[in-house]
Amino acid sequence: MEMFNFSGASAVPSRSLLDFTPLSAPQKRHITKIYAALTVNVLLTALGVYVHLNWLRVPTVLPLILSVGCVLGLNFSSQKAHAESKMLTRDRALMFGGFGFLNGMLIANYLHAVHFYVGPRVVPAAFFASVAVFSCLSAAALLAKQRSYLYLGAILSSVLGYFMLASFVNIFWKTQLLTDILLWGGLFMYLGFVVYDTQLAVAQFDRGNRDYLVHALQFYVNFVSVFLRLVAILSDRQEESNRRKRDGRDH
Repeated sequence: MEMFNFSGASAVPSRSLLDFTPLSAPQKRHITKIYAALTVNVLLTALGVYVHLNWLRVPTVLPLILSVGCVLGLNFSSQKAHAESKMLTRDRALMFGGFGFLNGMLIANYLHAVHFYVGPRVVPAAFFASVAVFSCLSAAALLAKQRSYLYLGAILSSVLGYFMLASFVNIFWKTQLLTDILLWGGLFMYLGFVVYDTQLAVAQFDRGNRDYLVHALQFYVNFVSVFLRLVAILSDRQEESNRRKRDGRDH
């Protein structure tokens, strides 16, 4: 999901870094819209998983290309949406929801394999853990008296760049150490993006950015990235547990 992360430190207004004021009513309404859109997209992702596994199996490249198109279309239409003061149109809703649905199709085979070959409890456990962690970190960012987490932007953007390079290297020179670094480091990186993007959404709202769909897309990328890494981590632990049980029976 790294390719879909489009947070940027340059989008942070300097005055927001020293903002100690609590959330205003308009800010709260904006955040509520973001979470509502995020919830819808998570549900559409689950639907995409179900459709791919039961009704429509398509080559991975097709939903990948279409999902990139949805992201680009949603971002490019943001200026027009602001000009017309209409963030939610039919086309933008289709692009936003389509991104979630298509990502469900992309991760369907992986989740299916984990469910049947590792253990049926891994995916639900990872999902509920993701919800809990995401909610707590996002709430902490919203309740913070100072927008200090905005300082994380430059650091996280740099780490993301290094991790993308390391992921490319790991394709050709795969090592367990680098895989573990990418897995655990990626998890903590996206946890950082959760708090950063939460405060960034508020800061950009103060600057006049009312596009809650783009903000929700950033939240969604963070949520799914955390979820997939937790699935991988819990899968490793479950496989180790299964291996120990088999060894115990053999002895």
